[in-house]
Amino acid sequence: MTTCRFDSAWVEELTERLSRNQQVRRSLPDKGRLHIDRKLPFLCVYRRPTDIIDSGMERLIVGEAAYLKFSAAEKDREKISELIEKIVRVLVKEFGSFLILEVWSMRDWEAGTPVKNGLRKPTFKIVSDFDRTPQATLEILQAELRKIQVSDRLSQVSLTNKHKVAPIGCQPLLAPETAAALSCHLIGLEVSPIYRDTHGSVIHPLVRQTLHHKISQCLRQTFFQFMSEQTPKQPEHFHTLGRRAVVKAVWDIDERLTAIVNGFDFIMLNTPVNVNPAWKLFKRNNYREMPIFRYRPLPFSPPELKRQLYDIPIRRVEDPTLAALFEEERSQIDLRISMLGYRNTWKFLYGSLQLYGGVDDQILKLANEILARFRTRARSRDKGNWVNAVEFTESARKEIEYYQHIYAEFTPSVKIRKDVSTLMVNRGNLLVPESLKIRANRVNPLIQHEIGTHLLVHYNGSAQPFRLIRCGLPGYEELQEGLAVFAEFMVGGLSSSRLRVLAARVIAADSLTRGASFVETCADLQSKYDFDWHMAFLITTRVYRGGGLTKDVAYLRGLVVLFNYIKDGDCLDTLFVGKFGVSHIPIIEELSWRQVLKAPPLRPRYFESESSQRLLRQIRDGLTVGDLVKTAS
Repeated sequence: MTTCRFDSAWVEELTERLSRNQQVRRSLPDKGRLHIDRKLPFLCVYRRPTDIIDSGMERLIVGEAAYLKFSAAEKDREKISELIEKIVRVLVKEFGSFLILEVWSMRDWEAGTPVKNGLRKPTFKIVSDFDRTPQATLEILQAELRKIQVSDRLSQVSLTNKHKVAPIGCQPLLAPETAAALSCHLIGLEVSPIYRDTHGSVIHPLVRQTLHHKISQCLRQTFFQFMSEQTPKQPEHFHTLGRRAVVKAVWDIDERLTAIVNGFDFIMLNTPVNVNPAWKLFKRNNYREMPIFRYRPLPFSPPELKRQLYDIPIRRVEDPTLAALFEEERSQIDLRISMLGYRNTWKFLYGSLQLYGGVDDQILKLANEILARFRTRARSRDKGNWVNAVEFTESARKEIEYYQHIYAEFTPSVKIRKDVSTLMVNRGNLLVPESLKIRANRVNPLIQHEIGTHLLVHYNGSAQPFRLIRCGLPGYEELQEGLAVFAEFMVGGLSSSRLRVLAARVIAADSLTRGASFVETCADLQSKYDFDWHMAFLITTRVYRGGGLTKDVAYLRGLVVLFNYIKDGDCLDTLFVGKFGVSHIPIIEELSWRQVLKAPPLRPRYFESESSQRLLRQIRDGLTVGDLVKTAS
């Protein structure tokens, strides 16, 4: 970021960059800053008062695509006015009209609303010259501000008509006559700084973060209305008016968080390395003693890794969407580190419940319905037709070649391993257990599960500028596993046997959280639900590993979530951009509209078939996962 000389030559250089549609990012005196992403018909402004402490208010505008913050000191007033006027003149040539929205603190905010649960009501006052300002723009701003809710406090919004729009004791950014001649409209927004104490010195960062994000959405809706009505340009979506330029601090933070995530493999570290010997011992003891599982040693010191994690300066991120995402990611990494430190203790389970959630009544009911409908193991029609690890690997490599013809960067390897007990994707590669033996009719469904979903999403995420989207944002497992099981369904591989396994994982997780022992859960799966002892052992092992991992509930629950998403008619391609949770879909869509994220290079192969399109139509017409219980064979 270039430090400004703040003279006429500097202003001319800056406006010349704007006229060429180049990004402008400059420091101003007294900790001021100008940031303009590209040619846009609006500018957010904040001037820091000299007579009061106004901590935190400037954060409410710095995430926007075009903003200016500066000191309200009189010495630079004329230069600032000249700068603003030059910016407006350049951009009015492009758009024919311009909007300046200035934000400032409400001086008497603490007197206006009572405290409830430790928080005052968010209060806003819109200040503008009603005779000049487009009414539709004011109406949208008012309507969107009224939707803001912080904690349980709904906002209060009022409008004030003033010829001169400016904070108390300040002159307008542009004289009314100059603004009128330039077709420039000014709106003031007084904001109650509810995120700090009445003395102005103590900040409540989570309240400010919430307010920042919600005000940012309001401003973009307002700019969208103004641009659609007052300029010849018609934006496709209000998110397209968000910030595209990503500053160096964001890339640094993304890289440092990713380095920590890549420093350990959470699932591998929680996967026993002695599953087969443990099974043999469990069987030899007549299924009456819980086996002792062995795990890989931790490649880090939990306290030291947490120190590195919290040294990452996420507070430097201006963009409210990215800042919230990074904070959430850090919290999840912290939780995973803690869980690994508590491996094989009761504390591990409590971490798992925070990370993956437990078993809710709805998903438990569905699991019981599946197991009640299919009370015995289905007999495969592929009698004697089995596939081993080598044969499966050959089929997997052929599927990889298909995607490589579409996207040359799709370069996973397939490795046969002795130290894994199930198929898994690890760091962009497919690991196949040496002991693998499956029915031939399970090959394609598993290939679509592992390659058509997990590997495909990994490499789509790798094509994005943010590395964390490849590694996985918080809560990504539910959507990822839902997509993977959905892939099995789309190729006709979601049989009653497979549904039974998914349901049994839910039952096992519920037994775990209710306090049942490994032996009790395994015995219940064998006696009550007719699983053979080996399958019951494998299911129970997955759920009880590490001290209790509820991740396996995500398979069935994720499938339900995905069916609901498709039923609502939303775009499926969005789900393959990278690894993220359902709660992040609006954020992924926002970043895509802002061109911060790219369109994914790969789509699942099964989307191309007519049978898949028919199944999608059935889901949109109301088919549910519960209906599969009635029709699966």
